[in-house]
Amino acid sequence: LVNSARQALILIPQPPIYSFTPVPVPGMLEHESLQGISSMKPTGFRKRSSSIYEDTEVYTISSILQQLGYFHTAMCQHGMDPELIKQAVKQLFYLIGAVALNSIFLRKDMCSCRKGMQIRCNLSYLEEWLKEKNLQQSNAMDTMEPLSQAAWLLQVNKSTDEDAKEICARCSGLSAVQIVKILNSYTPIDDFEKRVSPSFVRKVQSILQEREGNPQLMLDAKYRFQVTFPFNPSPQALEVIQVPSSLKLGFLTRI
Repeated sequence: LVNSARQALILIPQPPIYSFTPVPVPGMLEHESLQGISSMKPTGFRKRSSSIYEDTEVYTISSILQQLGYFHTAMCQHGMDPELIKQAVKQLFYLIGAVALNSIFLRKDMCSCRKGMQIRCNLSYLEEWLKEKNLQQSNAMDTMEPLSQAAWLLQVNKSTDEDAKEICARCSGLSAVQIVKILNSYTPIDDFEKRVSPSFVRKVQSILQEREGNPQLMLDAKYRFQVTFPFNPSPQALEVIQVPSSLKLGFLTRI
């Protein structure tokens, strides 16, 4: 019975979760919420022609926060256990982080210093939302650590041996394959930035040779965390509750 309930909890929310999937990329990566960034971008990067969501509504970080608010309100109004709400929010944050990070791996126009600034700014908005909802204990931001480290990697210096060592030490949430992919995809968008030299990438690869981890580049956006059901004794006297016959639960036996 517990296993069936667990499967129901996992499967029932899937439609709204999947409808949420197109939001993270434009909301976290494409929309420019930091003033001055878009004006510095080359002409080729101003349009969203490379986006697979270009024919849909334009999403922003506010759109993501609004959707999260809708989900949170619905769960609260239906009397969902606070511990289950935390688990559901953690799952949503993982989805946001995984979809956004996978897009970074696939698109060079997402790999620049200013894009890293944009991502870290948006992550701060998500963290603030958790504080407002008193959900800091959900560990939802932990699922964003790979995306946060990728944003840091886009901003940090990438030239000296010390830079290489710092990158390998700080990006513990990213695999060697993912770190190298971001470095190779790094695309300067103005004269103040420099491309990552092949020799620097080789230096990082040599340091990361002994790192163990998943060799896969892409994250599994459909991954589901294990659901834990808390035990909360009912304040109602269950032995006197009358079950309506309309529910057709006559096969149950009162203990």
